[in-house]
Amino acid sequence: MYKLLFLLLALSFDQILAQKLAPTVISSAGAVQKSGNFSLEWTMGETITETKTTSNLIVTQGFHQSNLGLTSVKNDENLGISVFPNPAGAFLNIENPDLRNARINLINMNGQVILSDKLQLKSQQLDLNSIIQGTYILTIQDGSQQQSFTIEKTK
Repeated sequence: MYKLLFLLLALSFDQILAQKLAPTVISSAGAVQKSGNFSLEWTMGETITETKTTSNLIVTQGFHQSNLGLTSVKNDENLGISVFPNPAGAFLNIENPDLRNARINLINMNGQVILSDKLQLKSQQLDLNSIIQGTYILTIQDGSQQQSFTIEKTK
């Protein structure tokens, strides 16, 4: 009888002291930025991580696990326009060698048009001083043709 009582008490005591590790990170800095199907997560000061890589495998250990995916975007329309620098600071240069009379739209990740202008010169600068840093889509439309660029705005 005592053995049965001791066994039940020992098994229940084990359940009381059981612990569960939640994937939580305590760090000095970090952020999560999401846009559509893309998510960038990072922490600074996390000491328990390590990544091992082979030719076809990436293994990460630690609390902050990465989810990597690759998406390819094919842009069939190419108007011959180039945009630089990217990432951009105060200004974005647009080279228009064929002198297309196109419309420029800078769109944020919420789908709102932040800047809109006409492309009328062979070389034109877009002033980005009034917008905050982040990721934007620059669309250049000439009639039914459109070319899009992903632009990173820095400080």
